[in-house]
Amino acid sequence: ADPTPVRRAGSSGRAMALASALDAAAAAEDQVSKVDKYRELVDSAVRSGDKKARLLAIARHAIENTVVGTVARPVCEYLASQVAEHVVDYDDLDPIGEALLEVLGPQGQAMAVADYTLRRALFDLYAANEDFEPAATVLSKCVSVPVAQRAATFAEIAQAFLMADNAGAAEMALRQVAELMADEDAVDKATQLRYRACRAQVADLQRNYKQAAATYSSLSQLEGDVKQAELEVFLDRAAVCAILDRAGPQRQRILNKIYRDPRAADLPSFVMLEKMCRQQLVRKEEADEFRATLRPHHLASVGDGSTVFDRAVREHNVLAASLVFTAISFSSLGDLLEVDAAAAEKYAARMVEEGRLQATIDQVQGVLEFGTGTADELSAWDTSLADLFGALTTAVDAISTAHPHLVDC
Repeated sequence: ADPTPVRRAGSSGRAMALASALDAAAAAEDQVSKVDKYRELVDSAVRSGDKKARLLAIARHAIENTVVGTVARPVCEYLASQVAEHVVDYDDLDPIGEALLEVLGPQGQAMAVADYTLRRALFDLYAANEDFEPAATVLSKCVSVPVAQRAATFAEIAQAFLMADNAGAAEMALRQVAELMADEDAVDKATQLRYRACRAQVADLQRNYKQAAATYSSLSQLEGDVKQAELEVFLDRAAVCAILDRAGPQRQRILNKIYRDPRAADLPSFVMLEKMCRQQLVRKEEADEFRATLRPHHLASVGDGSTVFDRAVREHNVLAASLVFTAISFSSLGDLLEVDAAAAEKYAARMVEEGRLQATIDQVQGVLEFGTGTADELSAWDTSLADLFGALTTAVDAISTAHPHLVDC
């Protein structure tokens, strides 16, 4: 005999039994009894082999056959909590969670708690699987976020969007956090830290390297409960963003600040940081070694076929050349920058126009004449002072370690 009809009959029988039990729950004498009976069915469903069909049937039946405010809502809130706690496998939670959200959706604010519980469970599931864009998207569509968790939730959403390199969506979530941060007592320190770190990442992704470097540098100086390893990550990111920023006096100041930090020597970016802080020419092999450590968006094209990092190195080398030469032909400058003479002239012209390089261009002779003005001298002076202060700090630290009584005095 064909066993298929037997299986179908068994499945049909279970469905009929569930339908009868649901009708009995809806017909219970009072609201409390109704909720209790539905909850018993939920407890059985989450542990069954056909949990998706049974859980959906329970949610639909409660919504369609009972008063939403007094029965359906607490039943669905309980159902959502049990799904979040007991349905942990990706292949189960993903389809069950999404299907339940569709059932709850038309009820709007009445199912806000159940909606948030399911979306939070899906967020955690997707994030653990490194599906950051779906994770951020599902949580961002909450009907309502509990007030006590609102700032932390939007900060998590922003962070997940950033993990997916979606700076625009992250920025929208951060605006929600910013509004809540007007009341500092309503936002815990961990959320405030996450917010500031996300702001730095948004600036980084949007190529606002000056702001990103400054924010990361500020974060690296925090004290308290922040782990030292996390502070060092912030410092290294500050260094990377400063390196990628457009060459000029402002960039040089942030580079000097990072370079003077006692932890800088242990950073992965230290070799390139030192080169650029000292305004020394960066060789191709040094650039290639550092390029291998950069994230993909740092290697994005800037329109002329070169990358953000290529532009940063070339502009830096133009400034470094200004400390070595009084004048240089665009042909020779092109050899230094590994571009043709026309491209070398464009780099120099842009920097002169923006006030980041003091020089004059002799187009007839095809020569770049570096100015004798104070910009180069001040820049070199800043670097010399940075080296002096760095050496002085090292000496003081050594003396305080060997002779602590002198420091106490």
